[in-house]
Amino acid sequence: MATQKIRVLTNAQFNSTEIYFPEKPNAKVLEALKTVKYRWNFTKKCWYGFLSANEVKDVLMHPDKAQAMAETKAKERAEMWAKKKAEKKAENVVEIEVASETPKTTGRAKLTERGKALVSKSESKPQAKKSEPELNFDDVKKASKQYAAKSKK
Repeated sequence: MATQKIRVLTNAQFNSTEIYFPEKPNAKVLEALKTVKYRWNFTKKCWYGFLSANEVKDVLMHPDKAQAMAETKAKERAEMWAKKKAEKKAENVVEIEVASETPKTTGRAKLTERGKALVSKSESKPQAKKSEPELNFDDVKKASKQYAAKSKK
């Protein structure tokens, strides 16, 4: 590629970088940009992506190394997301004491959004079924008529 004034701008709104070429770059550079997940913006007439300005410079100066850079970035992102997922999972699990008829034991519980502890089924006591009152159809019909009469008044 001949010496060109290529502008690399940082877009703070989208936390990305934009690359403006004075003319269409050669196929090798275009392939390198696509390899590092840069995309063409038809409206702004620029290439945009999420590398730093120094990383963009490396890609433009050495397009052959773009594949290795893309693999390194993908590996870094995967490690970062795995770490965040593990941290989030660790935040939601706490140690609590479970009350039972036997001597107190400690169990693991997950916190819900409201902070109430849910003990796993293997650690909880079976609860007796509550008997529900049986409904008589005539009683329901009578109550609905009374409600209708009150609402008309």
